Amino acid sequence: MTTTSSGMAGGAQAGTTWAGLASRPEAERVGPMCDLLREVMSLPEDQRATALDGMVRAEYALDDATLHSFTASRLRAWLRLAGDDMESARTLSRAWDQVFDGMPAETAMRRATVVQTVARSELSSEEVAVLFEFIPSIVRQIPRAPSSLSQRIAEAPPERDTPWWKFWG
Repeated sequence: MTTTSSGMAGGAQAGTTWAGLASRPEAERVGPMCDLLREVMSLPEDQRATALDGMVRAEYALDDATLHSFTASRLRAWLRLAGDDMESARTLSRAWDQVFDGMPAETAMRRATVVQTVARSELSSEEVAVLFEFIPSIVRQIPRAPSSLSQRIAEAPPERDTPWWKFWG
């Protein structure tokens, strides 16, 4: 098994290193995340997939509060990477999504919930707009705007006083 310059070997080690960043204060997490992501992206494709799989599994094994904070840091790290090299950020995004394609549905639902919460509570609208540029799957996780149907429902006054479930009345 090939070992990277930081000693990362395989998915388990990448996951351990990645999850270890959760113990750092949020302000000190983004830079090391960027470094690790760059290192993983420099690996041959098969090793990259294995490392990312370990990282995803380790990240989503975190407790809810830690995962929320960690996800905010990860998305900011991705934003920094996109600012440096948008094409590499797109490659990372595609590889991350491929890993998620093999994850259980519960993990995918947890991902969507956490990413939506972080995007709406931690990130600016400008940051979210940049994420839309290089993470196609984020559209499934964070709708850009309410649908026209949900807007019409929210804006429409009730037409009658009978409960909605008495549709035959």
